[in-house]
Amino acid sequence: MFLHLLTGTKLLNFSESINLLEKSTEKGLKMSFFANESLTKAPLCFGHEKLNEFPEYVNAVVKIRKASALANRELGYLSKEKAAEISRVCDGLINVSEPLTCFEQTILRFIGMPANKIINEQIQIKAEIPISLDEISLNQWTNDVTVTAEAIAIRSDLSLLSKNLRILCNELGRKAKEFEGVVKCGRLGLRDSFPIRLGDEFKSHKTIIEAIIGELQEEEKFWTFSVLGAGDLGTGLGVLPSFSSKVTQLLSEELGYKLSLKEEEFQPSLNNRYRFIIAHSKIQAAAVALWKLARDLTIMASGPRAGIREIVLPAVAPGSSIMPGKINPTVAELIMNICDKVFANSSGLNVGVHAGWLENDSNSSLPLKAILDSCQLLSRGAMVLVEKVVKGITSNSERCLEQAQMSLAPALFLQKIIGKNETKKVLEFALINNISLADSYRKLIGEIEKGSLLEDLFDVYLLSRKEGAKNFMNKLRLFTQ
Repeated sequence: MFLHLLTGTKLLNFSESINLLEKSTEKGLKMSFFANESLTKAPLCFGHEKLNEFPEYVNAVVKIRKASALANRELGYLSKEKAAEISRVCDGLINVSEPLTCFEQTILRFIGMPANKIINEQIQIKAEIPISLDEISLNQWTNDVTVTAEAIAIRSDLSLLSKNLRILCNELGRKAKEFEGVVKCGRLGLRDSFPIRLGDEFKSHKTIIEAIIGELQEEEKFWTFSVLGAGDLGTGLGVLPSFSSKVTQLLSEELGYKLSLKEEEFQPSLNNRYRFIIAHSKIQAAAVALWKLARDLTIMASGPRAGIREIVLPAVAPGSSIMPGKINPTVAELIMNICDKVFANSSGLNVGVHAGWLENDSNSSLPLKAILDSCQLLSRGAMVLVEKVVKGITSNSERCLEQAQMSLAPALFLQKIIGKNETKKVLEFALINNISLADSYRKLIGEIEKGSLLEDLFDVYLLSRKEGAKNFMNKLRLFTQ
């Protein structure tokens, strides 16, 4: 059995790790080391993560400690001096930048008891008057603090993700308006189809992301709850009277939004984390939308000679010496990689969520890490996409119009007007000579009459609008009756 300790980039084995721990102790260095008393006889596997890598969770636990101290003071369970000191230290620990390293046994999660202990320890160290660990954690138990802190952290990240996606939506909306007059060839399975507007394509992405924002904001509402006062099993055993309601009230004031206290749901909240799956599925939906947006931008900007070339992406990473004219879509591809990581997080989250048993919730830290990681990646990715890509996109309107006019898809309706045999001749002539259907018709059959159904069919500006397409179909219906 090995004890692994990560120091910098070196992975130490058991004996090296023990030597490091012993030397640290000899030098009087403070180490956060959480394990049972028999550790030296039966060493277990240790993690190497730092609490400040998850600031939302750290801040949530610290705020719970502060609110609990104030609640205990108001209820007469803790002296005013000690409550004030705990509150002062907690304010200083919020958004702390120093690494709070946590070595944990495999039986424990990274969150929960290890996080609670290290924050208690920091409060005890920084306090100017003696405060015992029991006083710091009075009326607070590992399970109820952990579940409440998780909810606070998740809501915080969901809110940030919604906010940043909204910024992306606004920028897509501006581009949709900028490109509303640009006609392009629609594509199905990368095959030429009917004309559409480039602005409508950007608007479509905006609409999808807006719908996902709505889902995320709805999900935020679920995570505004507190189970403080539930104890470890949801019965409230070990919690003094009136603490639950008082601490929830004070914590709501600290957070700036109202927490709901659902005492009848204490037990299911403590031993089942199914909601993580629902929340992450909505985050994953955002990843799917961003992945498709990034892929579509990459395809539309393909070139510089043989690609679609409908748009030009900002030159974030110009081409290499062998292809100096190429603009690499590095940011768009980065977004796709970020989204792939979110999809991978989903698998880890699912494994972690089902790892509980009986009254014991899952002891895995994967669910929280996965959901926070996914939110943070997408939040940051959305802002990079806005600043480095979307804002600087320009359209190649002439190229777009040319491709729309060269599409052979309108032959589907042409046969209803001039018949299948004539349409086949026009279509083959256009394909062989690399000309538009309209030009092919003129060469084989004759001029197109003004105001005729044929003129409407070959008018890409008309058919790329919903009203224009609707009017054309009405005329076609009357013509074929």
